[in-house]
Amino acid sequence: MAGYPAQAAPVQRSGALGLIALLVMVLATAASVLGVVMMTSVIDQAAATGQTAYYDQEMLQQQLATPGLIVNIAGLIGFACWIVSIVATATNRGRAAGIIGIILGVLAPIGVWSYFFIALYQTILRFQ
Repeated sequence: MAGYPAQAAPVQRSGALGLIALLVMVLATAASVLGVVMMTSVIDQAAATGQTAYYDQEMLQQQLATPGLIVNIAGLIGFACWIVSIVATATNRGRAAGIIGIILGVLAPIGVWSYFFIALYQTILRFQ
């Protein structure tokens, strides 16, 4: 095989990308749960005190602004981490953590919003 240059050894890639994406996704999921718990608390208090009339909508919107912002930002961060987990899995830079991140990225929103709607349904049943 004269005349052919030697091939370079394959570069060993770090698995940090998948691990970082997974850890940030766990934090985003926790923040999202916190925001949804805050939202359901505000809705439950409003229903208990009868603040559902039209003139109380502005106050209710102000009380839901911060929890809604927390849920939205956490959702965007979680979505970005889900994409990074896919990239980490595809490029073999933390494949195991990337696969767990992909699974968490699919299941976390389902769990968070299931909790929200179950809590909302319980509030509706309590005040019928």
